[in-house]
Amino acid sequence: MTSSSHIDSLLSPPRFNRDQLRAEMLGHKILSSHQGNLAAWAEKIRNRNVLVGVPDDRGVELNHGFVGASAGPDAFRNAFYRLYDARSDTGEWAGDSWIDVGDLLLQPSIAETHAALADVVQFLLSHHARRVHVIGGGHDFSFGSYLGHARSCTGVLPIINFDAHFDLRAVDQGLINSGTPFRRVIESLGEHIAGGRALLEVGIQRERNPQSLWDYAQMHGVSVVEYTGASDPWIFHRMPGSSVCSLREQTALWLEHWLSVADTSGHFHLSIDLDVFQTSAALGTSASTSFGVPVESLWPCMEDVLSRKICRVVDVAELCPVRDVQSQTARLAAAAVFRGSISRDAL
Repeated sequence: MTSSSHIDSLLSPPRFNRDQLRAEMLGHKILSSHQGNLAAWAEKIRNRNVLVGVPDDRGVELNHGFVGASAGPDAFRNAFYRLYDARSDTGEWAGDSWIDVGDLLLQPSIAETHAALADVVQFLLSHHARRVHVIGGGHDFSFGSYLGHARSCTGVLPIINFDAHFDLRAVDQGLINSGTPFRRVIESLGEHIAGGRALLEVGIQRERNPQSLWDYAQMHGVSVVEYTGASDPWIFHRMPGSSVCSLREQTALWLEHWLSVADTSGHFHLSIDLDVFQTSAALGTSASTSFGVPVESLWPCMEDVLSRKICRVVDVAELCPVRDVQSQTARLAAAAVFRGSISRDAL
């Protein structure tokens, strides 16, 4: 078991001035841990939604994306803390279910940073966090968050990735970049992802991915939902449902299949790269796409996934505030996380 003192050494306190918040805003309720004191907070983690930031965009730069996602966690907090608190049907206040453990301290290399994140995620899950929300930062961090998740359970741990890009690039000359996380999962943690078959990529755009990655996905049995933006916008590849099913139904059928296999972990991992959304709603990303998915087209599926208690880790990747307009992308990310955390099944 990783010690709390080791985890303390990997985190820095969240930076946010609560004095600027109105009395009924979420930020007044969110607990905040402090460096050197996480051991005293271990019991507070139990059955709470946890927020941890990864202020790292070195992988984005290596992948020739727009730099600036290192400020993503702070921008997310700035939007999330300003949401109004709400009471659920059970009587629980949303704000009472959150704890912010701060930001991951970046290590000398990207690989070492991912290893540190894996330790943090594993520690939080081992202390019975309701759900861990990892806010980036370049999408490469999803390897570290998934590694920590996989260590906390046994068996197949499916991944649903909402993204315009596969992020199945090879690590070239030892350089990890923001396009590599799910290939690293397949090649390093293949038994947890069933060699790639327990990976679902939703929102993939044909012109934003080289053919080599389509070929790699097909070779490893990755399920793909391609977005075309046409009148019938979704094309389903290697999915278990009928082609007449909606995106939400297709995704549910895929998830039910992997949760029914003999060696399932009973949990799944969710990753949201904000560039999956249309530019008008999410310009502030590291690699925005002209034909991104409208929020209203994607949210019913995303909300259904987020509503499930068995979704133990949620990644929100590539929030790039320097490209954002009036914090619109940060607000979208904050609202999605908030709504997902208060949905009925997630409580």
